[in-house]
Amino acid sequence: MGALAGWRGHVSSATLALAALAGLAPLFCLRGFYDAANLPQGAWIVAAGWLWVAGCLFGSRLRLARPPAALLLALAWSGASLAWAEWRADGWPMLLLWLACAAVGLGARALWRAPADAFPVLAAVTASAGLVGAIGLAQHLLGFALFPQGIAPASTFVNKNVGAGFVLLTWPLGACLLSIGRRPAWRVALGLALALQLVYLFVVFSR
Repeated sequence: MGALAGWRGHVSSATLALAALAGLAPLFCLRGFYDAANLPQGAWIVAAGWLWVAGCLFGSRLRLARPPAALLLALAWSGASLAWAEWRADGWPMLLLWLACAAVGLGARALWRAPADAFPVLAAVTASAGLVGAIGLAQHLLGFALFPQGIAPASTFVNKNVGAGFVLLTWPLGACLLSIGRRPAWRVALGLALALQLVYLFVVFSR
C-alpha cells in the first residue's frame, strides 16, 4: 500500500478495487466444471466489472466517459454477428464480457487524470501474469496438480496456448512499468514477474 501510494501520493479506493478485479481474473478455475477456466474468469470479469462501475457511479458520483464511435461500432457489429452464428447461445457470454470490459474501460478513463494513475492496475496484471507463469512452471517441473489441465502446462487456463497468450500479451506491460519504476522494491518484484513469464513461455513452446 505504501509503495502504491508513493507512486502518485494517493491511490483511490476505486483504483485499488480495479487492480484487484484485474489481478484476480486469470486465477479463477473450477475443477470438474465443463469449461473450467473461460466461464469462471469471464463471469468474474462481468460481475465484478459491473459492480465496480456501479460503485464508481453511485459511490464517487463519477460519470462514464463518452464512448468513442469506434468502440460503439465494434460492439454493435459483435452483437449483430450473433444473428448468423451457428451456436448463438455461446456468443452471449462473450458479448456480455465485451460490454463489461467496455464499461470498465470507460469508467477508468473517467477516473484517472494522468497515465500514471493506471500504475496499480497494470502492476496487478503483471503480478498476476508472473503468478500464472510460476504455477505453469510448478506444473511442468513439480507435477503441481491443483488446476485441471487439458494441454499442459496451462497454469490456470486449461490449455497451454491460452495461458501462453495471456502471458505474452501482458509481458510488454510489465516491461514498460520496469522502465519507469523508481522504487528498487518495485523493480525487483516486476523483474521477477517478467522472468517467470519468459521462462514459462520457453517451457510451453506454444504456437
